[in-house]
Amino acid sequence: MPITLIKTENKPMKLRIIALSLLTASTSFAGKIQNEDVKSQSDIRSSVATATGNLSSGNACVSSLSFVTGAYNKLATGQYIYDTTTSSNISANTTIAGLPGTCSAGQIQMSANAAGNGTGDTITVGGSTAQLVNTGKLYDDTHSQLFSTTLGQIAYTNAANTFSAGPQNFGAFPLTLGQISTPSNPSSGSDKLYFKSDDNLYRLTSAGVETQVGSGGGGTVTSVTASTPLNSSGGTTPNISLTGTVGVSNGGTGASSLTAFALLAGGTTTTATIQQIAAGSTTGQVLQWNGSSALPTWVSPSVTATVAAEYYASGSVNPGAGSPYNFDTQVFDNSSMCTTGASWKCTPKTAGNYVVGAACNYSSGTSGYLTVYKNGSIYGYLGAIGGTIGYSELQSGPLMIPMNGSTDYFDIRPSTGVTCGGGASLQTYMYAFLATGGGNISTNSSSSWHVETMQFDGGSLATVCSSDPCTIRQQSGSWVTAVNWATGPVYTIHITSGEFSAAPLCFSMNSRAGTNIPQQDWTLTQTATTVTIDDAVNVAGQIMCMGPK
Repeated sequence: MPITLIKTENKPMKLRIIALSLLTASTSFAGKIQNEDVKSQSDIRSSVATATGNLSSGNACVSSLSFVTGAYNKLATGQYIYDTTTSSNISANTTIAGLPGTCSAGQIQMSANAAGNGTGDTITVGGSTAQLVNTGKLYDDTHSQLFSTTLGQIAYTNAANTFSAGPQNFGAFPLTLGQISTPSNPSSGSDKLYFKSDDNLYRLTSAGVETQVGSGGGGTVTSVTASTPLNSSGGTTPNISLTGTVGVSNGGTGASSLTAFALLAGGTTTTATIQQIAAGSTTGQVLQWNGSSALPTWVSPSVTATVAAEYYASGSVNPGAGSPYNFDTQVFDNSSMCTTGASWKCTPKTAGNYVVGAACNYSSGTSGYLTVYKNGSIYGYLGAIGGTIGYSELQSGPLMIPMNGSTDYFDIRPSTGVTCGGGASLQTYMYAFLATGGGNISTNSSSSWHVETMQFDGGSLATVCSSDPCTIRQQSGSWVTAVNWATGPVYTIHITSGEFSAAPLCFSMNSRAGTNIPQQDWTLTQTATTVTIDDAVNVAGQIMCMGPK
């Protein structure tokens, strides 16, 4: 609201008197303060009582008072007290705090200690300079109207008056405004300020835009606090520190200290304090899993023998074409993977790739092949069985077969009704072992070795390869990318780059066309990326290579 200054007339006093009028209409307002409305400073100071008394610096008691008879009874707490003799002995605005209060009987207790010493000083009790103006009176010369106000109040004119001055400073006096609904828009170039029933102050522009004062943010920060686990030293620029521990739910460990170099593990619940795994006792120990409800522990690694088995036929055997051999006598079987009898088979209990081989001491019958069946279906050929080479034996190359360690099984079968001789001298036998690590074995070398196998032919089982490229019948993994044929014949086996770090050690078992017997008059050379078989005739072949990773 605009404010008009009301001037004072013909008052030769050293006083600054401002009369404020908050106007609500469109005409100017002028007024004056009458003589009888102002008292002099001496008037108000002597308005109660005067006496002589003593003051002691740093003491709030006025002693040895001598008043006119009965004047002491006019005193009351809250009245102002002055030292007229030496004004600096009593600070400005000091009042009576008690009669006698904490002082002795007949003394005055002041609201502040005396600033100096005084003996027999004139002590005056009365009003303050703030009371120089009596009950405020504003006179409207235009309307001959008297407005009576008290200090700090606002006089409103009638609707005919307008603003005649800018806004004024109200000093320490509060301005009381009522709560209203949104008023009508002010005229152009003006704004309206008002409180509403939500206890917030609003501004209304001439365009009708109403905004809450202070709603745009900002403000004064008076104190910064913190919640556990943080601690604030208080004030507007505090030191923020961590107190206690930070729990797992807040991204911490929940622990106040940790064992040096010990491994961390989850707590017993999703938010429980982090646990630590007890340190091992010996260098080289490995971490052992103890289940989902226990911490792992450090243990010394156990050396377990490679899963392996070897069996042989104690006598001549001829199970018939496509039926399993009964290798009835065990040489060793450290995991009890094989069962003997008419339904002879091996069911490994550890998952991985198994190297499987077999031999038949040919005795009689139609030449054929020694085959490996997996889960009742043919998996691959170990080599040929026949009696046309002048003596009765077979050297067979092994196959590598992946087994799941639970339900997968394999057995050895002839492709024809061939009879194989038996006996304790291992004439007809089989062997199988787990290639540790699914293709890797441990050796005395400083690094691990691969053991890989592959079988190739001319496009169907046991058909020789006589044109390029040959067909890869099966292999362990994908270590061979291609087998190429060239006139000679020369077979080049291409090894995946990086499979071996140096030339591997390879063994090959090839079968001649039309004879179904092993072919042995060949030359084998190898590098880290190729194996070359230089044979006298076209063959179908099996190869096993072992070499450093």
